[in-house]
Amino acid sequence: MIILLRLAVATLLLTGTARATGVAQAPDERPRSAEALARFPQPVLVGALAGREVLEDSLEQRLFGRVAGVTRDAAGRISILVNQGGWFGFGTRKVAVPVEQMALLGPFMVALEFTPAQFAALPDAPTSGTTLPPETTIRVGLTKN
Repeated sequence: MIILLRLAVATLLLTGTARATGVAQAPDERPRSAEALARFPQPVLVGALAGREVLEDSLEQRLFGRVAGVTRDAAGRISILVNQGGWFGFGTRKVAVPVEQMALLGPFMVALEFTPAQFAALPDAPTSGTTLPPETTIRVGLTKN
């Protein structure tokens, strides 16, 4: 019984230490928000995100659009560009969603904390910023149904 108690305490201490230190990050990355760290961001190649369907974070999982690319602004913030709206690829517009508000769900991406109306109301993506090449690695959170 004492051994089990000691094992439980050691596990809690190690888990608390891992949460306090967060996820190890590459030296060239800026620190992530608490929300992003809570989703255990995973390294992903930008090229692996291109063309993925972006879904609503709800049981309905409505389609918001498809990933068109990834940009980094002058302040170092990364955004996922999403082709939104349109019909059969015509009439789409690009919106920029902060990477902290996106998560991977298997072969899809999910726009977190957006209703369809809020996503449709996003402004057009700015033309400034650097488009990241497909071989660039970024960190993206994970989610589940």
